Amino acid sequence: MQDLTDKHSLAQLKPNECVVIKDPLSDYLARVEYVSSSNLRSAHLSTERSRKEIPRRSILGAIFHRLVLEESNGFNLDVADINNGWTHHTINQFELQNIKGAREKLVQWSDKLFCRWVELGDTETSIYWRDDSGNSWRARPDLIVGDLVIDLKTFSGKNQKGFLKSPNRN
Repeated sequence: MQDLTDKHSLAQLKPNECVVIKDPLSDYLARVEYVSSSNLRSAHLSTERSRKEIPRRSILGAIFHRLVLEESNGFNLDVADINNGWTHHTINQFELQNIKGAREKLVQWSDKLFCRWVELGDTETSIYWRDDSGNSWRARPDLIVGDLVIDLKTFSGKNQKGFLKSPNRN
């Protein structure tokens, strides 16, 4: 993999080549010639839902992601912070307690290793590649730490098998 900052290089990407770029999410989303798994899930579900309304589970997943990836483990977030501009969404106390509980479980499960990965890793990183058939693909994992690529997924309930089969993963 090459680490390139020249976005023009994407146009010359040949089959079986891959580039890694630190770019804003808006640039990543604007590159519609590259397909992501989210694009494929959205296309699959487009007949089932309106794109105008953001599902509640997506909002909660976005808040969880921001809390664990952008804030220190000791950062204390309350409903007033969230509802007064920390994010563009509003949540209630019950939802916040679930999000905080999920963060605590992640830290506990990893014996604080996840916190160290966040300190050492790179976020806001996009990966673009062409496969041997010439198809253009993209991914934006939550965190890259050396050779380790992490993409957090959130779900409610205890049915992990159901979550893994669901196209509605956040």
